[in-house]
Amino acid sequence: MKQYFLTEVAGGVVQGHDFGSSKMATDYFDQAQKIYLQAEFVNLVRLNIALQNKEGSGTEIVLNKYNNQLESELKIKYPEAKISHFDQF
Repeated sequence: MKQYFLTEVAGGVVQGHDFGSSKMATDYFDQAQKIYLQAEFVNLVRLNIALQNKEGSGTEIVLNKYNNQLESELKIKYPEAKISHFDQF
């Protein structure tokens, strides 16, 4: 199963140490990268490009604790994708 870890948060902001985020957010995403070794870390645009017009079959989309509000939208767009959450810390 192909994994995508969605780095985008509300308002289209992308989190991660490359984007000058807070220490707490940086630590959070560093931990996520250690746990989700096989995942591709993407924003919404890259996720949509990767999945194209597919239903999401064979795909897991991991939401971070800052973008859980996107779950219902993603379930509609990719009904066959498994949606999971990384909300540790």
